[in-house]
Amino acid sequence: MKLVLSLAIFACGSLVGTSGVNPPIMKIRNATGVVEMNATQWVKWRTYNLTDPSRGNPLQCENFKVVEKRTPTNYSLQYTYRSGNRWEARNETLMLYDHDKRGFPYIMYFARKPDDLYATYNLLLYSNYVNCTILRIPFRSQGKRHCDLWMANTTASQEPPELCKQRIY
Repeated sequence: MKLVLSLAIFACGSLVGTSGVNPPIMKIRNATGVVEMNATQWVKWRTYNLTDPSRGNPLQCENFKVVEKRTPTNYSLQYTYRSGNRWEARNETLMLYDHDKRGFPYIMYFARKPDDLYATYNLLLYSNYVNCTILRIPFRSQGKRHCDLWMANTTASQEPPELCKQRIY
């Protein structure tokens, strides 16, 4: 398991190092396409550990769903997870950014963890806009570069598509 996580962290860091804008990157890194999937995004894998800050339990069944579009780059997001036998949910703001003026938003600004008081800039590394999305999550207490692999709706119980697995490993 440690080897798999190490490889995932390495691949995540490698993907982040790409610079410049090219059309294939635009097709797989447009955050607008992810929010327009109108899906519940389940966290299939992550390269870091999360626990419920009030109970100490490992988080399970984490998911995100856009519940309202306020503007083309501002959304209401619901974050839900299970801690022990309890389900927790909170609503927060999701904003999309095009930080480098690439012509498309590739940063999803929202609070990723239950104890986050402030939102973070979560970089979209890859999405097939059907059932798989990979985000780089800043999590300084466990190193700088970590990733989430999200699966949409009922596909969360399945293996990720091969191209998605190649992107995270």
